Amino acid sequence: PHSIGAKKSFWIMNTDTTQMTSIEATLRYVGDHVYIWIQDEVNYREASVKTLGYTIDQDIVPTNREFFGTEWNPGVDGDERFYVLYARGLGTTIAGYYSSSDEVHPDAHPYSNAHEMFLISADNVRLEDKYILGTIAHEYQHMIHWHLDKNEETWVNEGFSMLAEQVN
Repeated sequence: PHSIGAKKSFWIMNTDTTQMTSIEATLRYVGDHVYIWIQDEVNYREASVKTLGYTIDQDIVPTNREFFGTEWNPGVDGDERFYVLYARGLGTTIAGYYSSSDEVHPDAHPYSNAHEMFLISADNVRLEDKYILGTIAHEYQHMIHWHLDKNEETWVNEGFSMLAEQVN
């Protein structure tokens, strides 16, 4: 397991341009189920990170797992926790995204982060916004769905993610 203050490089994609960029982030929360990494130079409130992490661990993970199942665990990285990366430059119109390419080794996909993870836009969503909880539930459901049914129709998977927002 990682410790708070650890540093790591991540690949992010700008969804407007599909350009990949490497960024540096620092681990700011370690929970029972989740690590929250925040891109260096992104401002945040420590109390907001703790509240968000606690809500993910205590509410969103149990609810999503009850309704939809479990993500690949321990997964590609052998860690039982999944990653949430709060970063800038993900695109002008999105709150966050999940990429299945992060679920594979970098030998299979050169821009893979090789973790069970999803990203939240620091440009478009504040950690204090209630909206972030629905976004996290939505993207987490995509991670679960990829593990359980990689070949599902997109509209069904998106519908389940919308349902995840509602049940959370």
